[in-house]
Amino acid sequence: MSFQDDLLRNLRTKDEAETAKQEEMYMRASEQALSIYALIKEALLHNVNEGNFSIFDGYRTISCVVPFPNYLHHYLKIEDKSITIPGTPSYIERQLQELLQTPPKKRKAVVKKKYRGLNLDGGGTPAQFIPCVQFDINTDPETELGYMIEKLQQFAAQDKIQLQLCVLDTYTNETYQFCEDIKDATADRYKYSIAVVCKSVIPDTYNTDKPINIIVDDSINTDSKDSYNIDTMEGHQFEHFCAQLLIKNGFSNVDVTRGSGDQGIDIIAYKDGVKFGIQCKCYSTDIGNKAVQEAYAGKTYYNCHVGAVLTNRYFTHSAIDLSNSNGILLWDRGYLIDMMNKSGIKFNG
Repeated sequence: MSFQDDLLRNLRTKDEAETAKQEEMYMRASEQALSIYALIKEALLHNVNEGNFSIFDGYRTISCVVPFPNYLHHYLKIEDKSITIPGTPSYIERQLQELLQTPPKKRKAVVKKKYRGLNLDGGGTPAQFIPCVQFDINTDPETELGYMIEKLQQFAAQDKIQLQLCVLDTYTNETYQFCEDIKDATADRYKYSIAVVCKSVIPDTYNTDKPINIIVDDSINTDSKDSYNIDTMEGHQFEHFCAQLLIKNGFSNVDVTRGSGDQGIDIIAYKDGVKFGIQCKCYSTDIGNKAVQEAYAGKTYYNCHVGAVLTNRYFTHSAIDLSNSNGILLWDRGYLIDMMNKSGIKFNG
């Protein structure tokens, strides 16, 4: 056997080892997701049995916070930090005190008189050091934690449970986002845990989970006006406006989903036998990853062939990269205005 053959054989052995390691990671993450999901369902059922629910947007809603088991705490990265507040010069303090003791009509004169004499040097309140902590965690889909969270969200979507990852202060039961400074927090890193905030709607005969037909009114009737400003619409108006645009552009069976608990999809529509799940975003800034992630989850929830995000703005580079990997269509401002033009509707903005 030649040396080249030895190289190829060793390369194949290494690839097989990497594949086996990856499969082991996926299996371990799936088992962890199942374990945590069992805790989530148990906590939500407990709240139902205790009658702990709230009324949100006209629906009975249960919620809870479920911390991850202790063996997953190593995923959480916490850094002890401090925030420095600069000192305040004594002369400015005296000027402020003088202004507070001066009648409002005379304060302007005091400012004009003293402004040029402000001395910013020396004295005053010393600098303050406020302790805080910063959370950081890698939830990239390629990591074990990221894959576990993805599986956890898939399990939850099947039961119509909404999940949001957070950091839990186990002493005060307060939840925080990642990479968020918490002032006055102690340096005890063992008081924090990774957790999920869970929310679910309690179904009843008046709360159907099926999409409802669109309701046309004068404010969104595309036949009643010559032009529309897509940048000033309220969220629900924008959804109904987009629904009518889809109808005028060859889509059929167009339904607008329920406003609360829509699972990331605002419109269900069909074209050429393909079922589309579309999220609508009427924003003043460009659209990021979150909308793409929600559309991907909603596409699975509603069993759609294609998922899409339709917006009056454009998409960030990160959102475009994510859509390329998960197959979500991005219909930006240009696409929306093009649909308006094809429908004979002018953009007024």
